[in-house]
Amino acid sequence: LYYPGIMLVLIMVFTLVPLRFPLTVLFGATTVSIYEIVSIFEQVPLKILINNNFFFISSCLLCMAAGYLLQYKSRRNFYLNHLLKCEKEKLDIVNQELEERVDERTLELQELNKVLKDSEKHYRDIIENINDAIFSMSPDGKLTYISPIIKNMVGYGVDEIVGQPFAKFIHPKDLQLVMDRLRELRKGVILPTEYRLCKKDGGFIWIKSSTKPVIRDGKLVEFNGALQDITEEKRLKEQLTRVRRMESIGTLAGGIAHDFNNILASI
Repeated sequence: LYYPGIMLVLIMVFTLVPLRFPLTVLFGATTVSIYEIVSIFEQVPLKILINNNFFFISSCLLCMAAGYLLQYKSRRNFYLNHLLKCEKEKLDIVNQELEERVDERTLELQELNKVLKDSEKHYRDIIENINDAIFSMSPDGKLTYISPIIKNMVGYGVDEIVGQPFAKFIHPKDLQLVMDRLRELRKGVILPTEYRLCKKDGGFIWIKSSTKPVIRDGKLVEFNGALQDITEEKRLKEQLTRVRRMESIGTLAGGIAHDFNNILASI
């Protein structure tokens, strides 16, 4: 019993040692062979030898099977860990490429936003610094935007005008004319219109309005236009008209005087 116990311990220890399966088989066969030689040399009784061989060989086979399973599990875990590591490396590469592309796209968007803001500021500066007032009006007639120059024209600030009906600032005598032109605009007839706007101090100014409807998907969404102050132009035209009228009256009076002198001369 001494030798089988030692050999069984050796086989159990060997089973737990992480060697390749062929080496496990070789070691098991070598161990069994050594036991057989020693048993024969020691003249172990046949019955005990057969019993020990059956137990020993069975234990050896079981230990080799256990070793194989342990090796298989170990190799399988190693292989799975290797695959996981490879996939992780691929994922890291993809993540890095994605981060680089995101950074590039973010930089492009930042540059585009800067260009857009610069362009917006450029056109806003143009709109807010020209002499004409630029405006936008909703289809129901409420002002949604007007440039700050309007305060120099009528005395009302932007905050006092935006959100208010445009008709509120039109001279009562010109309101019907403007309403008629808006109806024509809805039909696509675009014509400049001259009318008066009421000032905050109670006076009025003459303006020339150029307005265009904005159509999207076949639907009117707003009116955009410009208001040009023509008060001085109107005043000069009226003066010119008066001068020409006075010239006509003078010419007529001169003709009458000439005819009268002729009549007196003949008398």
